[in-house]
Amino acid sequence: MRIFYDGAIFGIQSAGGVNRYVEKLIEHLPGDCRPHLVTTEPLKHRPSHPALETRVSAVPNAFAWSRPLSKHWSAWSCRRYLNAVRPDVVHPSYYATIARESLWRRSGAIVVTVYDLIHEKFREMLRGSEKQIRLKRRAVERADHLICISENTRRDLIECYGVPESRTSVVPIAADLSVPAGAADVPVGDRFLFVGSRAPYKNFDRLLQALARIRSSRPALGLDCVGPEFSSDERQRIAALGQTDAVASLGQVNDDLLVDAYRRSIALVYPSLYEGFGLPPLEAMRVGTPVICSGTSSLPEVVGDAALTVDPTDIDAIAERMAWLADDRSRREGLIEAGRRRANRFGWQRMADETAAVYRQVA
Repeated sequence: MRIFYDGAIFGIQSAGGVNRYVEKLIEHLPGDCRPHLVTTEPLKHRPSHPALETRVSAVPNAFAWSRPLSKHWSAWSCRRYLNAVRPDVVHPSYYATIARESLWRRSGAIVVTVYDLIHEKFREMLRGSEKQIRLKRRAVERADHLICISENTRRDLIECYGVPESRTSVVPIAADLSVPAGAADVPVGDRFLFVGSRAPYKNFDRLLQALARIRSSRPALGLDCVGPEFSSDERQRIAALGQTDAVASLGQVNDDLLVDAYRRSIALVYPSLYEGFGLPPLEAMRVGTPVICSGTSSLPEVVGDAALTVDPTDIDAIAERMAWLADDRSRREGLIEAGRRRANRFGWQRMADETAAVYRQVA
């Protein structure tokens, strides 16, 4: 069974959740799948599937100066390779690709992965939402089957686009982080951890307010943030709450440093208003870090009863959960053990096997 993947996401993200999803999916495909991948530049980390065939179709210098010309060249080159491969299934790495490439309808069944409906749910908060929604709608209409990474995402997809449930499947993703075998224990400090972007729906401001409340009686506590550096506006909001000395940005870090940040923290605090899945809580559970997260959207599917869940709009409740773990470190042990058991339910091999089953269904 020939599966065709475009490499659009590798040009959009140098690293990231979708980038890693495509890489791990290809690597773990079962033996009856023959993946083909076309990219516009060599990959830093080529997926290691033994049957993988790749083609690099670099944009000529004559077109490189113009973004529209570069896009047209990439689309033409991708279609040319697609027609040569004659795949059984086309699985675009990014939904916008299939939204713009209606000719793909002639070359195998189309499977599209839907990660979330964030732009649909928070269109007022996010710039470019209308364009993203328009492209997603086209992709949804052109797909023969839609893979959703959580049951919550499937419900939202059906609600927003009226997709029949029979055209959808739920295939959870996984996390890579792990503690190396034989690694020494690390001391847990007095700091909580937040991981990821701080887009408005991530609810970072309420986390800052919760921190300010518990620090009024526990001044030694603090918060580390992995992700983009603070903007000037964020620094002003942190200062307005009197938390400049307590909140630190660790920036974007590699996996080893991220594991270390998780392990040294009291807990990951993740009060997001909406997630399509929720990778940071799964990462935290894998490496033995307690989780405080929202009890909304997809997050309960990820954490089950292995985390402290909270109403993300209730600042007092967020502060209360943080205080519980700061004041009673023994409470952490039960969450750590439950989190590890929960995280073991998610794996890349399971994800790839279930995705391959979808391919066989539609091919």
